Order: sequence, then structure tokens, then C-alpha cells
Amino acid sequence: MIMVNGLLCQVLDSEFTDDNRRKCAEAAKPLLQAVDVLAAFASSSEFASVPAKISDEARRAQQPITTAGKELIDGACNMIMAAKQLAMNPKDPPIYQAYSSHSHSVSEAIKRLVAAVRYTLVSYYQFFFSETTVRMSIICK
Repeated sequence: MIMVNGLLCQVLDSEFTDDNRRKCAEAAKPLLQAVDVLAAFASSSEFASVPAKISDEARRAQQPITTAGKELIDGACNMIMAAKQLAMNPKDPPIYQAYSSHSHSVSEAIKRLVAAVRYTLVSYYQFFFSETTVRMSIICK
């Protein structure tokens, strides 16, 4: 049941005639025009995505986190693939070994990701507190 400009298009569903089809199509025109306007508005250059500009220094700073995240995702995907193989052939020792190896790589990637985030946060807080101390020193003088 679709309500379009007060015309119940359920009629078209129950009585598929050329006249009902034409009435439903006519009633849907304002809706289609609104969709076209919205699509044009959303795809205008004002709303087009602009690629982020990241300096080389910022990219280097992000690298430990992004690398660990990628390793985590890759390991998890490999682990899922091994789990699927285990479901098909549960008595295959090499698959158990592969699953165990991927599980270990996921654990190690999580450790590296946590360490990278912790290092980044510590660096951020050291900067933040140093900056705050300098500002307070300037204000208090």
C-alpha cells in the first residue's frame, strides 16, 4: 500500500488497468520530482567529499595504528577462513594448525594496536598538559 498525494495506489495493485496505472503514475510525479531535486542537491559540489590532506608527519604518526589495524583485520579474515574449513573438515590437523596460527596473529595484532594507541595517547596527554602548564604560567603572570 503506497500513499501518493492522497491517491491510494493500492487500487493499482488490486485492479491493474491502464487507467489506474496512469492515475498512479500521475500521482507519483511530485514524489519523483522531489527525489530528483534531493539527488541533485546531495550530489552538488558543495557536498562532494573532499579527500583528507594528511601531512607526511601525520601519516608517519598514524602508521603504527593503521598497520596494526590492518594486521588485525587480515588475521581475523584468515581465522574465519580457517574456521570455515574446520567446519567442513573438522578432523584435519593442518587446518587446526592454521587456525591456531591465525588466532595467534590476531592476538599479537591486538597487542600492537593497544600499544600504538596507548603510546599515541600518552604523547597526546604529555603535549596537552605541557601546553596547559605553559598557558597557565602565562595567564598567572
